[in-house]
Amino acid sequence: MKTNSVYSRKRFDIKCPDCGKIKKTTLSNLRVRGFCCVCNSNTSYPNRFIYSFLNNLNIEYEAEYSPSWAHKKRYDVYIPSLNTIIENNGMQHYTDKTFYDNTLSDTQRNDREKMEMAYKNGIANYIVLDCTESTVYHMKKSIIGSALFSILKLKDKLIDWDSIDMEARENAEKHICIDWEKDYDIDRIIEKYHKKRQAICKTLKNGAKYGWCSYDSNWNNRPVFCVNFQKRYGAISNATCIT
Repeated sequence: MKTNSVYSRKRFDIKCPDCGKIKKTTLSNLRVRGFCCVCNSNTSYPNRFIYSFLNNLNIEYEAEYSPSWAHKKRYDVYIPSLNTIIENNGMQHYTDKTFYDNTLSDTQRNDREKMEMAYKNGIANYIVLDCTESTVYHMKKSIIGSALFSILKLKDKLIDWDSIDMEARENAEKHICIDWEKDYDIDRIIEKYHKKRQAICKTLKNGAKYGWCSYDSNWNNRPVFCVNFQKRYGAISNATCIT
C-alpha cells in the first residue's frame, strides 16, 4: 500500500472527528493547522459563519490558506474553483486598541501586502469582509454587500441565514448551554471556558434562541435552588415571593 508523507500537498477527503463533516485538504495543511472546522470552538464566529455559509452552498474551500508564495502568511479562506481568497477582518483591522498585539498601521500595512502578494501570484478575486460584529445580521449584510455575493451569483431569498448561524454556533457553543442546563452559574462557566461574562451571556442568549437552553437574560426568571428549604423554584421572583 502506498503511503504519503505528512508534508504531502496531495488533497484528501478528511473527516472531522468531532462533527463528522468531510472536506478536502492536504496532509501538510492538516499537520500545520489541524482540522479548521465550523465546530471548532477555538475558531472565531465570523470564520465559522463563512465555513457554514460555504458548506451550505456545497462550495469546496481551504481554510487558513498558506501557499508557498505567501512566505508563511495565511489567508482565512481560499476557494479553488473560483481562485478566490476571502479575508474575514475583525475589529483589529479598523480600530487601534491597546489590547491588540499590533498597531492599526502595522495591521493595515500587512493587509495591503497580503492583497498585493495574492494578486501578483494570480489570485483572481480578493474579498475582504467586515467581521467587526459576531451577529448573523452583520455577517449577512457584509456578505451581501461584498463582491462575493455577485461572484457566486446568489439570491438573498434562497439562503437560510438562520440555519447557517445555527450551524456556526452549534458544536462550538452548545456545550456551554448544556452546562447551563446542569445548573452551572455564570461564574463557574466563565472559569471553565476562560471566556468573558459578556461572551458567555451572548452564547446563552443565542442558545435559548435555538432551543439549546432555557436561559433568560432577565435574572428574575432564572430557576434557582434554595439551600435552606432544599427546594427548586422556577424563577428567582417566585423564590422571593415565597421566602
